[in-house]
Amino acid sequence: MKYWLPLLTLATGAASAQTVTATLSVIEQNALELRYDVPAACQSLEFINDGIRPQDAASIRAEWQPADDCATVDGQHVQRKAPSCGSLRFRIPASTRNLDRIYPWAYPVGEGFFAHTSVYAVAPSCGPVNWKFSAPGTVVLDGVVGGTQASAPATQERVNTLAVVLLLKQSSATTHMGPGFTQDDERFVTDTLRDTTGYLHRALPGLTIPSPYVVASVSPNPYSWRGDVANRTMIRLTFPVSPSPEMQSNVRTLIAHEASHLSQPYEWTDAWGDDGAMFHEGGAEFLRWSASATLGWLSNAKLKDELESAFTDCLVTSNGKSWRRTVNRQWGRTPYACGLAFHAIGLEGRGDGQKAALALRDYYRDAADQHAASFAQLECRAGEQCRKRWLASLGSDEPVAAIFADYAKTPGALIRPAAAWSPSFSTSIANLMMNQFMRADCNGGVSYYSEPSAFHIAAGPACKALRVDMIVTGVEGQPFNAGRLASQAAKNACDARHEVTLNLKNGDTVNVACNGFDVPAEPYDVDIDAALKRLTGARPVPRLP
Repeated sequence: MKYWLPLLTLATGAASAQTVTATLSVIEQNALELRYDVPAACQSLEFINDGIRPQDAASIRAEWQPADDCATVDGQHVQRKAPSCGSLRFRIPASTRNLDRIYPWAYPVGEGFFAHTSVYAVAPSCGPVNWKFSAPGTVVLDGVVGGTQASAPATQERVNTLAVVLLLKQSSATTHMGPGFTQDDERFVTDTLRDTTGYLHRALPGLTIPSPYVVASVSPNPYSWRGDVANRTMIRLTFPVSPSPEMQSNVRTLIAHEASHLSQPYEWTDAWGDDGAMFHEGGAEFLRWSASATLGWLSNAKLKDELESAFTDCLVTSNGKSWRRTVNRQWGRTPYACGLAFHAIGLEGRGDGQKAALALRDYYRDAADQHAASFAQLECRAGEQCRKRWLASLGSDEPVAAIFADYAKTPGALIRPAAAWSPSFSTSIANLMMNQFMRADCNGGVSYYSEPSAFHIAAGPACKALRVDMIVTGVEGQPFNAGRLASQAAKNACDARHEVTLNLKNGDTVNVACNGFDVPAEPYDVDIDAALKRLTGARPVPRLP
């Protein structure tokens, strides 16, 4: 196995008595080294774990291996074992695990790694924490392409939330496509990002849309695609080589979602309080949906399905409660689905797509300029002659289901009660069932890939009964595509036994815990023509069926 040693200026010497130095280096093709140089009096370091749940913190760091007999690590602390140990070192194995709302910490990107300081950040109890990074080829820190080394002082803004790419080879490019991708794959990514940012510039005039560093790696399996954006400076993507037309559509809308985050302030304080996930993800989903409509990426039927799924998912996850009391409202698909539905309800009253986009622009601009905003201003900004109604209600203690029902009764509403379950509604309910069952079995974690009428369990959380590569096709003997029959069977089992039997593709079954499952009394049908007119101004695209 080939090893690389960081430069001596980074790897040797005790830290000063006043500071801690955290160093992240490439030491071999399959691992990073994390090193904390600590003052003599420092006995332990406490992880900040901002946004990282205790079970996830423990799961991540259980894989870290002490490099010597100087330190131990758990989910909350690094513990020094001897006074003679001034450097606390750990081998961090490459990992393709994905945990909800946590940036990857040692993700292999092909001839390098993507990492994020949030997973390694420690509190300054032993002194301010300075950062150093080292790679044999190139360090890309917060979107800036550099040399073999980079550093970030403790005083640097957002030092504990920096994205870093550590490459084995020298490169000055602003896009890293992992080995295996074709020129067509790179052109696809570049063109999609260009088209999306072009749309954002036109739809949101006056906002600064930065040009990010893009790092793409080949998906560990042929049916998954993922991505994230960090600090508005770096977009990370993973998808299969030479994707099929269906997969290419998935990746295109993924890129559009992540690029839409570039239009948002890095952070802001909103009158709604701790709903940052909904503001960020819901806004990016709305812009992704709007861009897909305007640029002709999705058919009207698909755009309709996506809006209907958002309303359905939000109804089911709110489970008769208000938005404020919705369980796990900042996790999983909930902030995406409810966020898209809330943005649609709030912005459609503006009357046309241009006014809707400008209202969203003003919200982001107010948040960036004033560092404070109110989500309800999407519907009615302070000083405007309009009536705050639906968003104000959604921010209250009124149940989400009741608000959607009242909204659906108003003239010109985008949604109306549907006469029957549509295939997209059944698919949405199946996704929500699988999400709930896996969350209960996997300590709150969810990781699976959707297949036609099935769910493929993926790596990530530690589960009691579910295992990686299980393919779940139904519940209680009913296939997921059975719609109401499957959901009713799940509800009956949950109520009677507090567990459900999941059917696997190979004919086996597995039992998982269930604390109850409810489905909305009636699904909603979206008026897609009205939605396109009022939310995007887009006309139907004839070339897509």
